[in-house]
Amino acid sequence: MDHEILIVGPPTLKARDYPFRAGAAPPDELLGPVWSRMPMLPPGQGDVVVVGVIFARLNVDAMLPTLEEAIEEWWPDLVVREGSEFASAVAADLRGVRQVRVAVGFSMVEEAMLAIAAPALDERRPGLAARIAESPYLTCFPESVDPPRFQVTRFRDPATETAPPQLPDWWSGDERPLVYVSFGSVAATSRPWPRFTRALSTP
Repeated sequence: MDHEILIVGPPTLKARDYPFRAGAAPPDELLGPVWSRMPMLPPGQGDVVVVGVIFARLNVDAMLPTLEEAIEEWWPDLVVREGSEFASAVAADLRGVRQVRVAVGFSMVEEAMLAIAAPALDERRPGLAARIAESPYLTCFPESVDPPRFQVTRFRDPATETAPPQLPDWWSGDERPLVYVSFGSVAATSRPWPRFTRALSTP
C-alpha cells in the first residue's frame, strides 16, 4: 500500500540532500549561552539542560510553527517522530492527530528524557507528557540489550539477516577482532576526552 509522506525537520537536514520541509533552528543568541554552560555542568545536570531546555523548549519554539502549518495543510493520519523531538508531538496533540515514537536509543533513555521534558511539555499542553508516554513506541533494539520499560513494538532490520561483507585488510594480516567504538556527538567536548582517545590507541 502506497502512502503519501511529508518529512519535516530542522534546517540542518539540507545536508542530507533529500526532499523535506525545513523548519527553523533556535537563534544563536539563545542557544549559544546554553551550550557554553555545558562543559562546566555535572553529567546528570547536562542531560537536564539539553533535554529540558534545548529539546523541550528552544527546539519546540523554533520548529512548532512549521509543523503546525504542515499538519493543517496535510491533515495526516499519523505523525511519526523521533523520541527526543517534541515539536511534532505538540503539533499532533493540538490537532488530535495520532503519533508514534521511533527509538533512537534504549527504552530507559526514552523514559528518562520524557520525564525531564515533562514540565516544559505540560506547560504547553496539560497532560501532554502522559499522552506521549501512552503512544506506540517502535524500536529495532532487541530485548536482550533493551529490556522494556513500557510496551514496545520491535522490528528486525533486514540488514541484520545478511552476512556482512569482508573488510579490507587494513591492518596487514592482523586477525584480532575489530571493535567499533562510538562516543556520540558530544563526548569530544568533555574534559576526559583525551584520556579516552589515549586508552583506545593502546595496542
